[in-house]
Amino acid sequence: MFRPYLKDAFELIAYTGMRIEEAISIKYSDIVLNNDGGIEYVMGVDLKYERAHNYNKTSATKIVPIPYSKELEDLLLRLDYKNHIGEDRYLIASEENISRASMTKQLTHSFKYYRDKAGIQSQIGLKHLRKTFLTKIETQTGLVESLGYQKTKVVIQNNYIVKSDVAKAVKKRGFSIFK
Repeated sequence: MFRPYLKDAFELIAYTGMRIEEAISIKYSDIVLNNDGGIEYVMGVDLKYERAHNYNKTSATKIVPIPYSKELEDLLLRLDYKNHIGEDRYLIASEENISRASMTKQLTHSFKYYRDKAGIQSQIGLKHLRKTFLTKIETQTGLVESLGYQKTKVVIQNNYIVKSDVAKAVKKRGFSIFK
């Protein structure tokens, strides 16, 4: 179940909020830099949308701008992005002879394997990292819908936002009805 790229792949999924296959399909050429050479954001492709609505490639590709975070920058530094910027190479396991779809399955099984080995009782899976990311974006910025991770706010609210985490974030901000 071990692969040398597991940790980096798990982190990339967690720090981008993209679906598993979408995250591991990100390339060095998808990193957008600002005028100072720092990371502005990373471009992800909504593969689910592309397969369902743009299968014949008649429309522009649906790009999701993945916002900068310090954690994402640290990962990209570890992946030596500065020496590979602009290259048409995957961030994760570009030298591996495996399809991204197969790697998705492999990562999912490995995540479950190590979760069980760690004795974690929760049935959290690798796909739950997307839900966590989108909840964090919503509670910290309120801009999750604007980023384009899903088509509508209703889909996000009904399927991705952890309501109890939102309630905790509201409390942490010092909410008061009569303040």
